[in-house]
Amino acid sequence: MLDDRYIKCSRCGKVYRVGVDLGICPFCALGKIETSPFQPHSETSREAAQSIEPVMGTERARVLEFLRSIGAIGATDEEQQLGMDMSPNTQRPRRIELCNTHPPLVIDSGLTRRTISGRQAVVWVAMSALKN
Repeated sequence: MLDDRYIKCSRCGKVYRVGVDLGICPFCALGKIETSPFQPHSETSREAAQSIEPVMGTERARVLEFLRSIGAIGATDEEQQLGMDMSPNTQRPRRIELCNTHPPLVIDSGLTRRTISGRQAVVWVAMSALKN
């Protein structure tokens, strides 16, 4: 029996932890991305990628929902990390995965904004924000 924090996907049957209830698991909603990216030369990077796999779909859904919620204003990676209280090592790979779906769910807006360090950074937007 599943507790109320877990739901079975109506499409693929996988059990996933509820973050954003899409009715289907985040893997089905965002396209199947089987493994988290890692640096092939680094054993610790490979281990970290394997440890994030059970939740990476949920984290990917969080990033997408955050960008959808702020609309066309978009957000830099740093703004996303601060807005969701998410580690850069979790947020950035999830945003890259969203950019690499076909069609992409997140794109470069063509704009930049200053980061806390004063450098310019790309502003990312959800594709759905541009359709409205």
